[in-house]
Amino acid sequence: MARIAKKIFFLRHSDKDGNRITKTGFKNFFDANGNPQQLLSVLPDDVTDAWTGTSFFRTQESLIGYMTANQWTPEHLHEAVVNMGSEEQVKQLIESSFEELAKEHGPVKAFKLALGDNYDRFLDNMVGALNCMFDEMVGGIGIMFGHSPLIDVLAQCFGATVEDGGLAPRTGFCFELNDDGTICAAPLLLD
Repeated sequence: MARIAKKIFFLRHSDKDGNRITKTGFKNFFDANGNPQQLLSVLPDDVTDAWTGTSFFRTQESLIGYMTANQWTPEHLHEAVVNMGSEEQVKQLIESSFEELAKEHGPVKAFKLALGDNYDRFLDNMVGALNCMFDEMVGGIGIMFGHSPLIDVLAQCFGATVEDGGLAPRTGFCFELNDDGTICAAPLLLD
């Protein structure tokens, strides 16, 4: 039976206003008493690797919000991941009929419809990017903030059931690399 070798918690960025998170989006990393909100089923000190997210400020600011709330600095901070929600990829979605399709079908289904013939290539690139993240990990647990529905669609590739409404801010999936090389995904569930 395969054992889990590495985990990456992949969360949607916090509440946004354009390309930046809002003041509320930053404050939402804290509870009403000023303590850190629990986003993961592991303690921040257990997380060894983090990625600066994508080239969008809102993913980078979300990581900073998590780090600030938890007074935590990752042992290994990696560069933004190519093919995991880059500006070019998001621009391709925006320039397509994605927004209109999302109103009618929800963001996850609209993602596939908007990309049409490019969907499989886009997905292959994201799967390749996830594999690169696992390869460059130094420790066993990582975190990255990204975009919905990209995270959702990637999770579907690895067996997760997703809601077509997309992820709420600061929620996501845990991607697990097993020692036999297989990857599975499951929604983040907190105890």
